[in-house]
Amino acid sequence: MKAKILKREEGFTLIQLVVAVGIILLLAAVSIPFLTKHTKNARVSAIADNVYNVKTALNAALTRSNINLKDENGDFDYLDDLVNAAVISKRPSFPSCSLWYVRRSDDGNGKYAYYIEIDVSNCPDQVQDDMTYFDEKMDDADGDTGGVRT
Repeated sequence: MKAKILKREEGFTLIQLVVAVGIILLLAAVSIPFLTKHTKNARVSAIADNVYNVKTALNAALTRSNINLKDENGDFDYLDDLVNAAVISKRPSFPSCSLWYVRRSDDGNGKYAYYIEIDVSNCPDQVQDDMTYFDEKMDDADGDTGGVRT
């Protein structure tokens, strides 16, 4: 007669699986806020890069022409004139729902100040929160004044 040899099945017990899933959930709960913060910082950094590029192009155009920019089409936006003059290759498009403008304020004595206006009124709340954060960190924290207006 042949004896049957029972093989021991190896695997994880239910308790071991529950503990492993619990540890994974705990790690996820701890790491998600950090990842979210870094993602927000990356988006705000991309906006800051676009602002820097537009400011650099504007300063180059003003230095090169040594005069104030002319609003060729009368729309009170000088960004399209910078694009048409090939000072900047294209209008910024990040965030994709935003509209970018270069506006000019007049002091009444023939002196002008240029500022960047970013319209995010048609954007989701997350983008508007990013712009508020950007305004607080990079500008004067007032959406209606400063070098960048939202």
